[in-house]
Amino acid sequence: MPPAPAHGPDPQADPEVALAHYVGGAWRAPLDGRMALRGGLNVVLAGPRDLARAQSALCAGREAWRALGTEGRQACLAPIRRRLGLTAPPAPCLWGVPVAGVRCLSVQQIGGAAPDAPAGVLIAAALGALSAGEAVLLLGQEQPGAAIEAVFGLAPPAGGAGQAGADAARPAPPLPAGVLALLHVESGAPPWGDDPQAGRPSEPRRG
Repeated sequence: MPPAPAHGPDPQADPEVALAHYVGGAWRAPLDGRMALRGGLNVVLAGPRDLARAQSALCAGREAWRALGTEGRQACLAPIRRRLGLTAPPAPCLWGVPVAGVRCLSVQQIGGAAPDAPAGVLIAAALGALSAGEAVLLLGQEQPGAAIEAVFGLAPPAGGAGQAGADAARPAPPLPAGVLALLHVESGAPPWGDDPQAGRPSEPRRG
């Protein structure tokens, strides 16, 4: 898989982007939480109100996303894949465990799958989950910069930014506002619930 091109501001050069969470289709100030240094960036770890806000938005976004049906979802995802140079249909996401239709993904979970392109790994996994009708929560744990870049790759700012040619003339239908989120959380713990499987690769289906 080729590395995903960079999108959006560099959080190292524009550290303010690392102080926000992506929820409900926009970068938003955290509701509570505390500052922490992760991957060379100062981030605000999500607190209980941040988690509740994200969960509410993701559940609503998931319903709107599933209502589009397979063809509608592919109409949204195909221009994203073309822009990122990913020509093959997204592979099923085998990372994490979806809880109520929300799949939590982080570089820490996926490990060394592509250490030189962590944002690309997150994008590919997210596309697989989105294609299956799941909402996606990206967790900025030890590599928050990769999660931030993945958000800008999957949901570029409105107005055609990052699009070219036919995609710029006919902007892609946006992802439903709540179907993608990014929170900065403590490493090693699921953001909500106590599912012992959370954060582990899913078992391939048999039969």
